[in-house]
Amino acid sequence: MVLLISSLILIEVIHSSVIEYGRTIEDGRLSDSSHSWAGFRERCDGNLVLNFDLSNLTGGVQANLNLNATRRYAIGFINMGNGSLFPYLYREENESIVHFPGQPMDYDPLAVYHVEISSAEGRVEVKVRDAKQGEGYNVIDYQDADPLPTGGIDFETLENSSAKLQNITLNCEVGEEGEEPPDLGVGYFKPP
Repeated sequence: MVLLISSLILIEVIHSSVIEYGRTIEDGRLSDSSHSWAGFRERCDGNLVLNFDLSNLTGGVQANLNLNATRRYAIGFINMGNGSLFPYLYREENESIVHFPGQPMDYDPLAVYHVEISSAEGRVEVKVRDAKQGEGYNVIDYQDADPLPTGGIDFETLENSSAKLQNITLNCEVGEEGEEPPDLGVGYFKPP
């Protein structure tokens, strides 16, 4: 489980073999932005599938793919506070940011939602399903004519936001038969 709260102060880390916490201005982000980051030390050099369970979302959380300096795909989820979840993707490269809204869906902040993000050859797809009831939604299907090169992967909460993420797995063997992807660890962000 990764509990991200809008604070860059890390109080406790438990079993975090491949996740680094408390990143600051070295990311190219301001240290006083009130955002919280958790980044992977591992990355895929091509296609990938990132899975995680999301619950207790207040505000917004993003998974950043192909992250390198001033470029990334940010796949985000915002709890609108009215029973709906608004997914989005934005493509950032240098000073250019282009937003692509996803398909809104019903959201219960007490439920657990399984998120699957796949990225292959410029196509980013996002599927969300209620982990208990199994009902699923294709919320984003984006094709990039000029795909960003590979880069890092991390999670980010937006200002004044928190989220509970658990069962995080990364599979770089998309389209190939391979081993079961490893779980990326357990860690906590807590307020000071």
